[in-house]
This record gives sequence, structure tokens and C-alpha cells, in this order.
Amino acid sequence: MLMRKPIFWISVSLLFIGGLYYSVKVFPKAFAILNVELKMDREAAFNKAESLSGTNGWGPKSYDQAATFYHDSRTQNFVELDAGGSDKVIKLIQDDLYHFYTWKVRHYKELQANETIITFTPSGEFYGFKEILSESEKGASLSQNKAREIAEDFVQNNENRCFYCRDELSKKLLETARRFNIDQIVDGTHLDDLGDYRPGITALHENGILSPLVEKKFTKSDVRSAAKSIGLTPSTIILILDLS
Repeated sequence: MLMRKPIFWISVSLLFIGGLYYSVKVFPKAFAILNVELKMDREAAFNKAESLSGTNGWGPKSYDQAATFYHDSRTQNFVELDAGGSDKVIKLIQDDLYHFYTWKVRHYKELQANETIITFTPSGEFYGFKEILSESEKGASLSQNKAREIAEDFVQNNENRCFYCRDELSKKLLETARRFNIDQIVDGTHLDDLGDYRPGITALHENGILSPLVEKKFTKSDVRSAAKSIGLTPSTIILILDLS
């Protein structure tokens, strides 16, 4: 029988060794090996979330809480497949630019819409929060005349419609920036954007939002070249230009 012959077992052994070698070489490229420094446990996440919630007045009151160690696989897959590969994933983590693994603590109350999700890095640093408010929650209000004025501006849909939209957007961004002690907001406007009538850009600048690409005289072509020089893929470059 074939299995009793030495040549068969020699061939099988060689195939096994070859497959093992190939797996060792290819596995790190196919699956990023991440070194996650996990310093925060569930109890520490609960305690820190409770402290932040009390300090900032996040709802709901008399909440229950739950925690999960979350993996942002969607973003990681995008970076691996379209924005630089596994090496880029590892570099983002090493440079502390993005965390694919985070603690998420949820403060909630049964049958209530109001809840807050507080996020921490694996090492225990605060990484952001999201509070969901009930539709009936009282918030900042406008006078009847001011609300009517804003509504009329929007429904006119005239050539200045982008001004009203960007003006309102930039004011909201500035409110958020002040809350997080952010001194300056910038946008991605470049020289090629200035060739048309762009009232939205005027609104941003009137609210103090800067356009550093314009200041440095970058065109769309310059943005593409600069992005490629730092290893960004075409799909990422398109995203940058769309956002600008």
C-alpha cells in the first residue's frame, strides 16, 4: 500500500513543513497581531464612568449600568483592506491615533429613552461619550420670531441656502469645541473650491473656522499628491476630498 512506502511519508512531511512555513509568513499579513495594553477592568470602568457622569450631569438619574469590551472590527477591516493594511492598523494603535478596542459603559434606565454611553481606552483613558435624549427633553429654546426666521431661510432654498446650513453647523461645532476646550476648528477647503460661488465657505470663515489648505495654497491635485506621499489609498483620498 502507498501509505507504507517511505516516499509517501517524506512527501507528507515536506508538505506539512511547507504549509507551516507559509502560514507563519502569511498570517501576520492577513490578521494584524495587536498588542492591546489592558490596564482597566470592568469595575474600574464602572467607577470612572460614574465619576464622569456625576461631574458632567449626564443622564439618566438613578441609572443602571452595563459594560462591554468593544472591538471596532468595521473600521479595522476598512484600514486593513483600503487604507494601508495591517501595518497601518498597528501604527495607528502605537501612535495613539485610534483605538479599535475600547471599554463602553452604558448608563440606562428601563423604559426611558435617555441614556449615556461612556467610552474608555484599554489603558483607562476617557475616549468620549454619547448621550441620547428623549424627544420630550427640554433643551435650549428659540423665540418664536427667531425660529420662524431660521425656518424661512431654509425653505427658501435660494442661492444662499449653503450659507444658512454651514452657519448653523459651524455654530454647533463651536459650542462642542468650547465644551471640550478645543481652541480652533479647521476645514478641508482648498483653492479649487474658491472658483465657484460658495456661500457655505463664507459662513464658516465668518464664524472663525480656518482653511489651512487655502492658506498654504493647496489645490485638489496637491491634496492628492500629499495624501499619496504619506501612504493613503485612493479611496481614503476621495473621502478626504468629499469631506472638504
